[in-house]
Amino acid sequence: MGIFPYLISFGLLGCLVGGSYAFAVSSELFCLDKLIVSGRVMDEADRFRFAGLRRGEPMLSIRLDDIEGRIRRYFPEYQRIQVRRNLPNEIRIDLIERLPVARLRLDREVLIDETGVVLADAPASGEPVPLILGVPEPDESVTKGVRIQFRPLEQAIKLIGEVSARNILKNHRLTVCDISDPRNVILRIDDSIDIRMGSRNLSDKLRKLADAVEIDDLNIDPKKVRYIDLRFDDIIIGPR
Repeated sequence: MGIFPYLISFGLLGCLVGGSYAFAVSSELFCLDKLIVSGRVMDEADRFRFAGLRRGEPMLSIRLDDIEGRIRRYFPEYQRIQVRRNLPNEIRIDLIERLPVARLRLDREVLIDETGVVLADAPASGEPVPLILGVPEPDESVTKGVRIQFRPLEQAIKLIGEVSARNILKNHRLTVCDISDPRNVILRIDDSIDIRMGSRNLSDKLRKLADAVEIDDLNIDPKKVRYIDLRFDDIIIGPR
């Protein structure tokens, strides 16, 4: 007899929860009315198409994982996608777009992000990001959202990031990172000066170059300098 009060209590609680859920699913108060998408400029109709939603859908029957999966499938240019349900009637989608850090020359030039994901074809007018040479054509079709997996490419992207983060080149621009010869990675600045890196301790070599530039011990003048060789203990300058 002592367990019956508990069973009755649980039964009443279950009825209360079930009834509340049924009310929330069927009530117009808990139907989708507002969809907010941050990180992408769209009108209202485009926002609903983008998320694959319809105004008036029951809020509690909307699967947030499905919305995220749809966006990742059709819009791989977004690195971070967060979908939230704000009761009673709002869905919010926050987007962070992948940024191009380099171009690859394959069967055509494409833009990639810091993880090697293809974002789009590079514009004919040129994109102000370095061109990476020496990446072989992948077996799969190169389409938007495909990740190019090639170990030397990861190293090249890392080098480009370090050059940018340390502001090593100051008034110069890194235009090419050539990994065609894995024994001698080459950075090209201003399309005119090659920086010969070798294949080992590349971060340390960049640090040495940065120190030399910082104390004005190295004058990178495209009219006077043909190459900079960092493969030895001392920095070697090749004059024009």
